[in-house]
Amino acid sequence: MARSVFAVIAGYLVMGIAIMVLMVLWPQASRVLSSTGFMLLNITARFVAAVIAGYITGLVARQAELKHAAALVVFATVLALINFLLASSREPLWYQLANFMAMVLGVLWGGYLRAARRARAAARAAASGLN
Repeated sequence: MARSVFAVIAGYLVMGIAIMVLMVLWPQASRVLSSTGFMLLNITARFVAAVIAGYITGLVARQAELKHAAALVVFATVLALINFLLASSREPLWYQLANFMAMVLGVLWGGYLRAARRARAAARAAASGLN
């Protein structure tokens, strides 16, 4: 249980750090988003950060990677909803929803990628007689 909680928190921190790194690489992102093209680029960057976070969550959990990725989605959704309700945002609603969907799909895909990698490694080990 503790490992599962740690995996979800680690995934959330990784997602936050990855987004911060991307903001440092693209400093104009810290300003008000002014163009649709830049918003789409930012959504893509957040998707990549979410994939990494989902993968790391599954890696730390060492089992049931998709369930842990789903737990990360729930945790991040609750925090995002609180932020959405408490903060007044000047960003368009379509952009906020697209960022949310990028997070959901990215985290789940990252968890899937980790589960698939672990399954391939287990199949190779079984085939070689090591298991």
